[in-house]
Amino acid sequence: MSGDAPPSDVAVDAEPPHVEISFWSATPGAEAERVEAIGYSDPFDVRVNGLPPGARVTLHARSFGNHSHADFVASSAGEIDVARDAALEGTYTGVDREGLVWSMQRETAGTPGMYDIECAVEIDGVTVGDAKLVRHGFGYGLRNRAVSDDGLVGQLWAPDDGAAHPTLLVVGGSEGGLDTAAFQAMYLASYGYTTLALAYFDAGALPRTLTEIPLEYFGTALSWLAQQPEVDAERIAAWGASRGGELVLMLGATFPQIRAVVAEAPSHVRWAEAAGTAPPTHSAWSYQGTPLPYVPVAPGARAVSETLPSGDVGYRFAPAASQSVAEASADTLAAATIAVEATKGPVLLLAGSDDGLWPTCEFAAAALARLQGLGHATQYADDAVCYEGSGHLFGPPGSPTLDLYAVREPGSSQWTVLGGTPAGTAHAQREAHTRTLAFLATALR
Repeated sequence: MSGDAPPSDVAVDAEPPHVEISFWSATPGAEAERVEAIGYSDPFDVRVNGLPPGARVTLHARSFGNHSHADFVASSAGEIDVARDAALEGTYTGVDREGLVWSMQRETAGTPGMYDIECAVEIDGVTVGDAKLVRHGFGYGLRNRAVSDDGLVGQLWAPDDGAAHPTLLVVGGSEGGLDTAAFQAMYLASYGYTTLALAYFDAGALPRTLTEIPLEYFGTALSWLAQQPEVDAERIAAWGASRGGELVLMLGATFPQIRAVVAEAPSHVRWAEAAGTAPPTHSAWSYQGTPLPYVPVAPGARAVSETLPSGDVGYRFAPAASQSVAEASADTLAAATIAVEATKGPVLLLAGSDDGLWPTCEFAAAALARLQGLGHATQYADDAVCYEGSGHLFGPPGSPTLDLYAVREPGSSQWTVLGGTPAGTAHAQREAHTRTLAFLATALR
């Protein structure tokens, strides 16, 4: 226990008072209601009552093999509210309604699909109350099917009501395949959208690498979507992150069917292929049979190394990307810049101030400046947000964020720094979640 924290002088009887842990919805703009079950990413508060007034207590939370804990002092009414009261010490400190979730540390292997939150409260090491909040996984109430028509590789997710819904084309990034896009599509579908998770390389008969991917492939996907009964063809948006963020900015500028674009950790310019360890020599994208111009890596641009807490060496690539843009000739930069102002609807750009992979706040600001300078933002109310303390990864809120700072490349000992603090990333996830849903509701109304 912290030495400067007020000590508990409350004796705990052999038969402690009735202590109750309850969970309350915390949706912005809505009155809090007591809940026993919520969606995985839905916000909630933890409250405890029936405690001895002034008692020093420890609140524990467990989910999916992870554990967090924080010490509080009960109010004069014998209550704790994590949205109001400061944690004195533990896996997080201060007032943070989601601190018990994002600060969870790995405890066991966990059980796949078990997303419930189990809470317990202790006084002097004795458990005096416990409760469980059921959290439905993203597939709850949805139906999905594999998509292989017209050479597409994807998954369609939709609410299980048979109706046509506003629709999102969802793409992943340089990891390739379908996993990231499918997870994001399932998550967004849980909020009432039909979503198509679309792979564009390294899956099925698609190209193995991110090299000269034809934008016409995505036009085929949009045409296919318009024919599906689950889809409202007049209300289609695109969502993508990282290289997928770069991609959806191009798609919005190319295909008028797209009425809104959400780009997380995006780039305002096109980049070269992602073809492995060899230096890139081709564009990542093509259109009408022609490779699209891109910003080449500047001579001498290198990743910056740092020592990770584990003692491994991690590499930040953002400085090299920033240098490459700064040193590109005016003609090269003009040719590689995405014409975001051609998008027939609003654009939302989300970025992190500590992005280790790309300087995405810098890139998002450049895209917004172009939208503003050419009048697009006046017409459509485009927006860009730079989240302080967040890295390259956002993702849905509701999960621990302690292990998102760096990732090891598959089949390699090299670590790539994605950046961000656990708290900064978690807060960005929540705010980006709220902002994205509000943006889509308005853009596709």
